[in-house]
Amino acid sequence: MRGLRQSIIAGAADGTLLRPETEMIEEPLQLDAAQLGHLDFRGVVFASRTSFRNTVWTGLAWFDGATFRGDADFSGARFDNDARFDKVTFEGDVSFAGCEFRGVADFDDAQFQKRASFDGATCCANLSLEATRFHDEASFRGAELHGGLWCRGTVFTSLDVDRMLVMGRVFPADAAARFFAEPAARFPRPLGGS
Repeated sequence: MRGLRQSIIAGAADGTLLRPETEMIEEPLQLDAAQLGHLDFRGVVFASRTSFRNTVWTGLAWFDGATFRGDADFSGARFDNDARFDKVTFEGDVSFAGCEFRGVADFDDAQFQKRASFDGATCCANLSLEATRFHDEASFRGAELHGGLWCRGTVFTSLDVDRMLVMGRVFPADAAARFFAEPAARFPRPLGGS
């Protein structure tokens, strides 16, 4: 996997769009703290754990239709352009905690099979979750969504939005939440009570 890692990092240096030659990346992929350019991972299957912690994406980040079979860690990453994760399947836990999305963060039609964390993430443009399915816990604690939130047809199984800030337009048409995490903890006594 060292060859793929090196070619991804080298691709960032010359500004070309890198598309892996394989549709399946079998071994764990670790690119922590790397400076990344234009990457096209559309339809790629990541068969093992992936880690993109604290990466800086100066170019395109295309993951449309990709499948992450192991845990995926994007915590602390910065996306300078749009981040495309539409129709992605995350089979393991995934973290976008502390991420900075400077363009649109697009997760339309994505499937989150296990826990998903967007805790402390900042979206400067829109966060789009249209028709996205969260089959387990989804946490947006302390997230700041400056460009609005689009979640038409989104299904949340367990949702935590404690201290989440949303500016801009919110479009929740047909969204469903079957259970909100710890509602009693959010409002321990009746509103207006002493």
